[in-house]
Amino acid sequence: MESEKEKRECLEAFKSKVCSKMVNFWNNKNDLHAKFSIALMKAFNTNPRTGWTRANEVAGPEVTKELTRLSAENATLRNTIEAMTIKEKEQDRNLLRSLFKTLDQNEITAYVRKEAKDWGPPIKTTLLKLFSGCATKLLVENSPKEIADDLALELSQTTEYYRPWPVPENYVQGWLADLHALDLVEPSKKKHSVHDKTEYWCLTDLGREALKSIRRHRLESKGKTSPENEPAPPPDQ
Repeated sequence: MESEKEKRECLEAFKSKVCSKMVNFWNNKNDLHAKFSIALMKAFNTNPRTGWTRANEVAGPEVTKELTRLSAENATLRNTIEAMTIKEKEQDRNLLRSLFKTLDQNEITAYVRKEAKDWGPPIKTTLLKLFSGCATKLLVENSPKEIADDLALELSQTTEYYRPWPVPENYVQGWLADLHALDLVEPSKKKHSVHDKTEYWCLTDLGREALKSIRRHRLESKGKTSPENEPAPPPDQ
């Protein structure tokens, strides 16, 4: 479209240079539009590129530096949390070891009533066995009278005992107080009918962990040790 001679010569020189490459020709603007669109799509498919990013979307050196700092800080925090978790688990294991040792060292003389006035011979046991015998039903809650039944079964290994209170009530209350002092049991907070005046007890969080460890030890033993002669279980590994 150039009319001036100098510009016309430049245009012809440009056309000659372009035509030395692979070219295509068009007749009008519609033809140009169609051929250009096709050629562009072929170029996209033949030579895919990563594209481009607007200048205002490119992260500057300050942002890159801050991201690097935050990444390092995040890694440090993760390592710290992991170390604290490991330390906390070890502290929990040590607490359970100490707790089981205390329970097993507290030897107790108990009685199981066979008849109304026959308390039977004294039975030597430990606070650990008493806890193991009544803890399962304390996962939800249980009354002292029902706890006495569970303990009678644990101590005598038979259901042939006198009811109610096959184990002296004052003994049961004293054992509950001891377990409460070790943070293993606590009075239940579950709501009951206003007409229900029964006292209920349940396990604390520590009591649940202790019971879990006992049950796991029993399962892993696979019958190697009889329940009534079961030794103090180690803390969860």
